[in-house]
Amino acid sequence: MTITVNRKLQIGVVVGDITYKSFTVRPAILRDSIEAIEDLGAECSQARLRVAIEMRQTTFDDMPSEARNIDMFMSLCDKDYGIITDALNEVEKKLSAQSAP
Repeated sequence: MTITVNRKLQIGVVVGDITYKSFTVRPAILRDSIEAIEDLGAECSQARLRVAIEMRQTTFDDMPSEARNIDMFMSLCDKDYGIITDALNEVEKKLSAQSAP
């Protein structure tokens, strides 16, 4: 069973002429961390690295994969980023509950 959480942003992120609001998050995997470090370099800030990993955990409905990048993700307004982090926290709680004895 794949653990995911689906939510909708209040403002959304604009790519081209399209505003994307609906998104899905999943738990982080090791690949997310390694690819983020490889893309950003080992000297990047911890904050930027965290955002790069969260970006990899998040997909926006109907957004082309090539449009999803850290610059797009960092253009989110604070309110929308809060919605995403709440969804990420929820998916981690679900993962923890699933692995509890």
